[in-house]
Amino acid sequence: MPPWRTMSSLARRAADGSWFIAGLTDATAREVEVDLNFLGAGDWKLALWRDEAASDAAAEAVKFEEQRVTRSGRLKLRLSPAGGFAGVLKTMATPR
Repeated sequence: MPPWRTMSSLARRAADGSWFIAGLTDATAREVEVDLNFLGAGDWKLALWRDEAASDAAAEAVKFEEQRVTRSGRLKLRLSPAGGFAGVLKTMATPR
């Protein structure tokens, strides 16, 4: 396999404690798991944009979803060829 064929992902923490996650793949569709163990304790709200099944034929086919996650969770995602995902994680902690 040529070295430029790969999948890349990242997670970056914002000053307010939110996290931004993203991943891109090459021309190969693939299943990926994103370990959320970098999150702090408690519940987090994930806003996620990801490939739909139709993305294989129509790149603009993107699905938006929201879900509650914790640091013990894993996101299981299917990436279309030349596809990817992006998400924002915000803590659901109640202010005191």
